Amino acid sequence: MPIFLARDESPVIDEKPDRHFMRYIFLVPTATAAVFIFGAVELGGLSLFTVYGTRSGFTESQAALLLTVMGIGNFIFQFSLGMLSDQIKDKRTLLTAMTVIGLVGALCLPMLVESWFLMAVVLCCSGGAASLASTRSASAISARACKGSDLLAANAAFVFSYAVGTVAGPQVIGASMDVAGNNGFAWAIAGFFGLYVALSVVRIVLNPKRS
Repeated sequence: MPIFLARDESPVIDEKPDRHFMRYIFLVPTATAAVFIFGAVELGGLSLFTVYGTRSGFTESQAALLLTVMGIGNFIFQFSLGMLSDQIKDKRTLLTAMTVIGLVGALCLPMLVESWFLMAVVLCCSGGAASLASTRSASAISARACKGSDLLAANAAFVFSYAVGTVAGPQVIGASMDVAGNNGFAWAIAGFFGLYVALSVVRIVLNPKRS
């Protein structure tokens, strides 16, 4: 319905982008990496969590309800942390903090299999943090692209990074579960988050000033 109501609002763009869309992946690496991580964790986690949950001792309905709790976290975190993000100039700090929350949450999963409630709390926070990292990344890429055809190219970079993540996530998480057992689910997700934290810290150290 919203798309139908805005059917006449599409801008006319005749010029070509100044940069190929692939260049935006490297122009804002912390943002595109966050989108990649979110795609990997979101699809990999959603597709394999029921397997992880049932192998951990939860019933199918309990595991499915945990996925619902994760989705609730994705929703409620957008408002509160989104308003906080608007007050922070360097979005990399917030992105790193959100990823650290996801990393800690993933590492805690093997220790929480005896408590459905505690796992629900951790998944709610971790899911919300990862989701916010994705939306903040979109705004960071858009800010660097400015407008017009460059914005279209930047959006293509955003979608491309997310799509690659959705392909890599289930493969890596599934392989990790095959190799390391059921806890491989948590280790693989923690690995994705850890890679982003390392990249973000390096970027902040090398380029500490960002308006």
